[in-house]
Amino acid sequence: MPGLRPSDRAATEGLTRDDRFGMARAMGENLALLHALGWPRPGRYDLATGTIAPVEDDRKEWVVAEARRWLVLARRHVLAVLRYTTPSSVSERESFMATTRLPTSRRPI
Repeated sequence: MPGLRPSDRAATEGLTRDDRFGMARAMGENLALLHALGWPRPGRYDLATGTIAPVEDDRKEWVVAEARRWLVLARRHVLAVLRYTTPSSVSERESFMATTRLPTSRRPI
């Protein structure tokens, strides 16, 4: 469904059950295709060439470098979350969640 954003509630409200199942099936098939992809060597996607550029480093060095890169990203994420989750802000959110009733939806996905 080109142009449809499933996160846009207004765009998805008119979808039938079959439409929803069709979307879920298409996303599942796409995920399966992504898992079937493979290259003879590890690498990173290169936007300029539109393919996976092979890593020139030793495989062990590349794995270690990737692990360190992901650790840095995770740490940045954690620090950003901690910056916006002071004890008082967490308490306010907990209070809000405890007193707010969310509507239940029986609408199938």
